[in-house]
Formats: sequence, C-alpha cells, structure tokens
Amino acid sequence: MHRNRLVWFAVGVVIVASIFLITIYISDSLHQRTLYVNRAVKGPSEEQALMAAETIDYAAITSLERFYGTSEANAYRRSGTYIYTWANFIDSEVIDYYQNRYDYQQKQKDPKGITFTYNANVTYLEQLRIFNITQPEQYTYYGLPETIDYPRTITWNNITTVFYGSDETIPLKTTGRMSENTFYKNQTTFCEMPPEFDLTFNNCYLVEMDLTYEEYYAPIAAFFVNTQQIVVLDQNFEPLWLSINPPLYAVA
Repeated sequence: MHRNRLVWFAVGVVIVASIFLITIYISDSLHQRTLYVNRAVKGPSEEQALMAAETIDYAAITSLERFYGTSEANAYRRSGTYIYTWANFIDSEVIDYYQNRYDYQQKQKDPKGITFTYNANVTYLEQLRIFNITQPEQYTYYGLPETIDYPRTITWNNITTVFYGSDETIPLKTTGRMSENTFYKNQTTFCEMPPEFDLTFNNCYLVEMDLTYEEYYAPIAAFFVNTQQIVVLDQNFEPLWLSINPPLYAVA
C-alpha cells in the first residue's frame, strides 16, 4: 500500500511538472517578440546614401500622408484599445515610430506577438538601367464539375520593372510595378512615370527598403503592414527615381 502511494505520488509529480512545462511553452509561444533591423551598406558613401534616402520628403513627392490611421503618435499607449497605424512609405519617422512602438509594446502583457523588421540595401552603380517589360500571365479556372463551359483561361498582361547594372545579361532585380506609385525627377520637379519607360542613370545609388510590422492579440485582434520602396540617388545623394509598391495592410 505504501509503495502504491509512492508510485501515485511520483506520477502526480510528473503530471504536474509536465503541465507546468507545457504552460510555460505555450505562454512563450504566444508572446513572440521579433526585432530585426538590417542596414546593408558597404562603406561611408553607401551609408550616406541610405541616410539621405531615409530623410527624403516623400510626402511632397507622392502627395501621400506618412501614415494611414490615427495621427496621434502615442495612441497605442492607451490600454484596452487597438490602435492600427499603417505606413504609406518608408522614412526615418516611420522607422522610429514602429521601433518605439515595438519597444513599448514588447514590455506589455498584450499584444501576445510582435514583429518589427526593417531591411535596407544600398548598391553603388556606375550604370543603372530601369525599364518595364510586359509579360502575359494566365490563370485557369475549372469551375464546378457539372459546368460544361469550364475550364476557362484568363489572360492578362503583367508589367514588371527590371533593373540592370553594367552587365545587362543578368538583372539586378525585378519587381511588379504600379504606375501611380512611381516617380521620376524631371529637372527640378517629380512627375509620375508613364506606364512604359526605359531610363538609364550613371554613377548612382540603388536603395532598396522593406519594412514589416505586426501585432497579434487574438485570432480576431491583429494587424499587419508591409511597405517596400526603391529609391535611386545621384552621386550627390539627391533622389532621381522612386517606386513604392502598394503597401500591404491587414487587420482582423
């Protein structure tokens, strides 16, 4: 009888310890904190180019507000409320906003998960060519089994922007493009790019920027933003060309 009690006591200890460890694991998994900031520069001039790209007045170029959402910078500090703020482009104020928000929120019980990542890459090029190519895309829709007029194939033209350096046999980068978010400096003013263009720049800096921020509270309480942009600067660090991919917003 005494031995049976010891056995059951040991089993109980194992069960309680297992529950405790599982609880800690679940708690940790629900309170993920991810921070990653990477500014890839190869020297002082590339660093200066990135600093310039992060301080350009993009609102004046694009006629967009810096943020979509509340204009109160510290609104997220109000407890018990979900404040969603999305960025229309990337500059130092946007980076600082999400960095400060991350620093504050990661000390709170909620949100359960936070992610802030910012990647920037700067490349100096003696020659840079940017142009659009049109590539046909197709999607086949099969419909319901009893429908006799399927499958149907939908075809459209997808415009892709291609970036080449001095060697035009290998593209530096390809990206989808929206004409209303692409601008080119015409002497002293910026103009929206036409649907088709072919430009060449000499002695310039290609700056690629990508920012993501998300907060997770519960399955129906979360928000997400991802903004990507590419900036071309001349050798004096003045902007020549700008493209902002339509920012991705999500809220639940």
